[in-house]
Amino acid sequence: MDRCKEVIIIGGGISGLGMAIQLKRLLGHENFTIYEQSENLGGTWWHNKYPGCACDIET
Repeated sequence: MDRCKEVIIIGGGISGLGMAIQLKRLLGHENFTIYEQSENLGGTWWHNKYPGCACDIET
């Protein structure tokens, strides 16, 4: 018997986004919803600004 599950992910920070990626990549599961309190994804990195913090990876 094949049962379909819906997954709810609370929070769109690094952990929530990581869970969504793992569900899709490792399990092939695409039936999930991410609930985020703020207007955009990113968690701490969306809410806080870190002066002098940079990333050396090309976009």
